[in-house]
Amino acid sequence: PADYRRIKEVTSADGVMIARGAIGHTSIFAEIRGEEVEVDLKKDFGFQMAELAKTYSDHVVCNLLKPHVIAAVSGRAGAKEMRLKVGSAKTSEDMRAIIELL
Repeated sequence: PADYRRIKEVTSADGVMIARGAIGHTSIFAEIRGEEVEVDLKKDFGFQMAELAKTYSDHVVCNLLKPHVIAAVSGRAGAKEMRLKVGSAKTSEDMRAIIELL
């Protein structure tokens, strides 16, 4: 959010691309708007899984969530083990079990 404001101020740009900044940081857009955010990762990832499942197969849902879950566990105690579990997940049920550990 601080970079967003600085870029807008320095460049007078109409917009700023967020891209990878949103991976594992789903609240970034609310933070940019100045809203108070209380993130419930389990609820957030559960919602994402449900929405993705409407369109994609179980295998695709699992793979789409992997980078987001990996980013969410970075910097936490046991992050290496969690990343290994996420990397080996094959189904959305595997991902649910991992998300429950967050």
